[in-house]
Amino acid sequence: MKCWLCGKSGAERRFQRNGKRLLEPFCDQCAADMIETGWDIKMKPICRGVKVKLLGEGGNAFHILGSVQAAMKKANVPEATMSEFYEEVISGDYHHLIEICRKYVEIC
Repeated sequence: MKCWLCGKSGAERRFQRNGKRLLEPFCDQCAADMIETGWDIKMKPICRGVKVKLLGEGGNAFHILGSVQAAMKKANVPEATMSEFYEEVISGDYHHLIEICRKYVEIC
């Protein structure tokens, strides 16, 4: 998907402010700009319909990663998407892991 504002590669995200809603693809930079100007964001996960419950797991990064990968596998997510997720999720810290998990699946 191409960003609705600048044309770069982006993901579908939902923004809302003062009762107005937008559901369009935005790149990370444009999404950050929207947040800075007061829009709230809700992003649709890449793997729609894949839900992962993380309550009560104590925040262990390895458990979170394993739970998300298991849910993706159970939902028959394509191997290419799972590989892309793994490469992206291991490239940062704990907060990055949580954000990337939210990008790919719905966290309950």
